[in-house]
Amino acid sequence: MRNKFRILSLIVVITVAVGFYVYTTADRIKLDPVSVQPSSSPQLAPKMMDTTKIGGLDTADASQIEPLPDEKQITGSQIDLLTNDMTVRIVPSTWEFKVGKSGKSLITISQAQQAIKIQNLKLGSRSASWEVPSEGLKVLIQVINQSVKVKVESNKETSVTWPVLGKELNSKAMLLPLAEGRYVPTKDKEWIQFLTDSGESSLNEAFSMPFWGVQGDDYTLTYRVDNPFNDSVYFTNDHDQLGLGVKHDFTAKSVRQPYGVAIYLGMENLSEPAKIFRQTLMDRKQFVTLQDKIKQNPAVQKLLGAAHVYMWGSGNLSPEDITDWGKLAKIIADQAKSSSLSPGKRVWQLLDKDGQITLSAIASQNYADQVQNMSVTRSLNDVLSKREFYQEEAWKDIHLDPNVQILLNKSVSTLNETELYQRNNLLLFDAFPGIFTPVDSWGDGISTKMLKQFQTAGLDRLWLGLSDWQMAYKHPEFVKQAESMGYLAGTYDSYNTVLDPVNPADPSFTTAIFDQWLYDHGAIVSANGKKVPGFQKKGYTASPLVTMTYIEKRYSTIMNNTKLNSWFVDADGDGQLHEDYSSDHPATEQDDMNAKIKRLNWFANQQMVVGTEKGEWYTASSVAFAHGMTTPALGAWMDKDLGDKSSKYYLGSYWPPEGPDVFIKPVPLKPIFDKIYIDPQFQFPLYELVYHDSVITTHHWGMGSLKVSDKIKSRSLTELLYTVPPLYHLNLKAWDQQKETIEKYYNFFSPLHKQAALLEMTQFDWLSPDRLVQKTTFGNKLEIVANYSSQAFAYTNATIPTQSVWIHWLESGEKQIFTP
Repeated sequence: MRNKFRILSLIVVITVAVGFYVYTTADRIKLDPVSVQPSSSPQLAPKMMDTTKIGGLDTADASQIEPLPDEKQITGSQIDLLTNDMTVRIVPSTWEFKVGKSGKSLITISQAQQAIKIQNLKLGSRSASWEVPSEGLKVLIQVINQSVKVKVESNKETSVTWPVLGKELNSKAMLLPLAEGRYVPTKDKEWIQFLTDSGESSLNEAFSMPFWGVQGDDYTLTYRVDNPFNDSVYFTNDHDQLGLGVKHDFTAKSVRQPYGVAIYLGMENLSEPAKIFRQTLMDRKQFVTLQDKIKQNPAVQKLLGAAHVYMWGSGNLSPEDITDWGKLAKIIADQAKSSSLSPGKRVWQLLDKDGQITLSAIASQNYADQVQNMSVTRSLNDVLSKREFYQEEAWKDIHLDPNVQILLNKSVSTLNETELYQRNNLLLFDAFPGIFTPVDSWGDGISTKMLKQFQTAGLDRLWLGLSDWQMAYKHPEFVKQAESMGYLAGTYDSYNTVLDPVNPADPSFTTAIFDQWLYDHGAIVSANGKKVPGFQKKGYTASPLVTMTYIEKRYSTIMNNTKLNSWFVDADGDGQLHEDYSSDHPATEQDDMNAKIKRLNWFANQQMVVGTEKGEWYTASSVAFAHGMTTPALGAWMDKDLGDKSSKYYLGSYWPPEGPDVFIKPVPLKPIFDKIYIDPQFQFPLYELVYHDSVITTHHWGMGSLKVSDKIKSRSLTELLYTVPPLYHLNLKAWDQQKETIEKYYNFFSPLHKQAALLEMTQFDWLSPDRLVQKTTFGNKLEIVANYSSQAFAYTNATIPTQSVWIHWLESGEKQIFTP
């Protein structure tokens, strides 16, 4: 799920700041370290792999294997396939598979299921095949070196569940690509309960990448799903051990698409599953580095060292833009009583009832409190959005700025929205001399005055996100100045949902409002003939196959108003892929995926720095950044306490619009979600091991760096350990509260990220038995150790304080210690 920014007028990062304190040598001497050196156990410090090319690894697509010519028909209930490296034992009737290296016990990589009649069993030197006539299935097996590949074909609509993992595997842990990645002990009761309660879900939606790993006593298994469409994953409690199964559906649209799974048996190196998947992508020419993306669009380089900030504000004006509230209120109130037309009378006529009442109160008391000035500011912002704001007679005695006169010479119907806002802003400013600050500085978080504060603080690289392009229209100076300062300025956008344009279920859901044709004919249709509901059950889910003309039109309109240099396309990277049974735009899940990739590539081809939600595997070649991988979205759909206003775990409401609590207000996280999504003992950077030098990831916008009140330090350690940027939500108030912390953190993070973002993460290790001291390695360039524990940690002649990171640049020998 995702929190759509459209509900509020903008979105942008409130200051999460991890203030960093760099220890001096003298400070470190005072610490009482626990001297724990890196363990030699494979569980704690696995040996480095050759990550350039994994020796002997066959990464060919399992769904494309064919029978080998030496297969011959045989009889029997069990078959063995042998290579120099491995034995594979299969019981075809029960789909039970076991593997083992020479001289070692066989490992059950898929448990026996209910026996089913098979026929035409064939066996060759390295392959086997058989048929399941009752289900119309044909099964093909190939064994190469230390891998077994399984392909299932069908000639009719049916389903197959395989592999099935459970107690017979007797594993120690699973490595699951749940967002960034999680290390899940298979006998952990809380993990078992959480995962089994989550039910069956699409594999692509549940997993950020189509593979997972299993840790055994002296081995690691890697399961990679090839042609990963129409698959669902579920978890079981198999005699107090976590089990996992994958179900593949051969649907009316996908019946001819084979299902393939490749399984690799390796040493106990827990980085291996990610490295196998990375090598697979590279061998198939499906991996694009950040360096390549920078060559295509040099602006992508602006992401290196940048913090990600969603900027907040709700209109043209902020209360700070009015210098004398009492005087303004009195002028408007007095002119409103006059029979002659005037700017004050016109403003009064267009104010809503609450605005009029509050303005009258301010006039009588000659000052405005915080609640009053915010209320009137919101009302004035609404007035400034109206095309009918200007009356020639009302402004006849006002000296007008030449720029206003130019805009007044145009027909109001021909003005684009940026011109309309600019015209109305200047008309208001000229009508009340000395009461407003200069128009080009107006605004809250989205303002040039905020940018000047960033500049003063030394923040030279930022990604600045707006939840609504209307805010860019209202503050074109902000966009222009941000880009002149070297920042990226982008808008939130989405093509996932389409609403009825005549009676939209939510008029503020602007990204979902198109035209009548798309609403009537553009929805995805499920196999039962019903249109698939849209986000939050509003409207319908739009087919990506028919949105390109709408994308081009919207993009052109926005860019004609204001020149952005970044685009955030929500939902395309969240893993939701649909089959479409519409007669207008039929599609398989793969067609749906390809259409989403096409539109992400379209934005990239416009020289936009493109991002998407989460950043699942199929979008990685198309986007430069993603929000929601480091920490995914959490919300009331997961647990009622997160949406219960009386609960201490309540995430917050979408109010106030200038900086909604749901994004800005820090709250504690419920213990089970802390364990599942944040606890470093269960973190494992699978995504970074694959894509660190391809996609810059960070938190979901609903779980910014400062959102979890009691985990700010540990989350900042993770950001530094993985070298992924912080994500903040900021307006003027939040910046004032957090600027010192943000500045300190930025001064340490940004130089690190500028160098590390382009490096491959080659290894992840635990350095302590409790998994609270962790190490990442980036080739032969960089190593980082994060100490999450409550005690200092001695490592290679350094003492790393509690809740601190140690940075070591291997070539220069430079070392740093930093404590948030």
